[in-house]
Amino acid sequence: MPYYNIWVRRTLSEYGNYVDATGTRYMVQWCSTMLTPDGSTPADHGYEQHASVEAACEAWGLVPYEVEDLDE
Repeated sequence: MPYYNIWVRRTLSEYGNYVDATGTRYMVQWCSTMLTPDGSTPADHGYEQHASVEAACEAWGLVPYEVEDLDE
């Protein structure tokens, strides 16, 4: 059974730091916990539990976005 110790979420973003196989970019954010006045949980805010950011990105099929070198 995998060990989940952080919360990770992905959101569509034109300037996202990760990209999927179709070229769609995502911003990936993580936290270990959330303190909210209404008692909501990270899951209520779109986060999923994963062992690491890398594990989450692998599960979602995301890789780091790299800027193309236009000089080539």
